[in-house]
Amino acid sequence: MNIKNTIKNIGLFLFVLLVSIQNTNADEKLSETEKEIISYLSDTYDEQLSFLEKIVNINSGTHNHAGVREVGNVFARELEILASKQNGRICPLR
Repeated sequence: MNIKNTIKNIGLFLFVLLVSIQNTNADEKLSETEKEIISYLSDTYDEQLSFLEKIVNINSGTHNHAGVREVGNVFARELEILASKQNGRICPLR
C-alpha cells in the first residue's frame, strides 16, 4: 500500500469515527463547541486531506534540508493565515 492510500484510509477512518460519534447518543453529551468542531472537521475533510497529502509528498528526509525547510514554510504560511484570521488573539506571529 502506498502512502497516498494509507493517508486516505486514515482520513476515511477518522471521518467515519467522527460521523459515528456525531450520530450517536454521545452527541447529546457534547458541548456546543465540541459539536462545532466535529461539524467543521466533517465539512473540511477534503481540504484537510489535500493539505496532508501536500505535506507528505514533499521530500523532507532528514538529510534533505531544502525539503525540511519547505515543510516548515508550508506550516508557517498556514499559521500566518490562522493568526490573521484571529486578529492576533491566538499566538500572533510577528
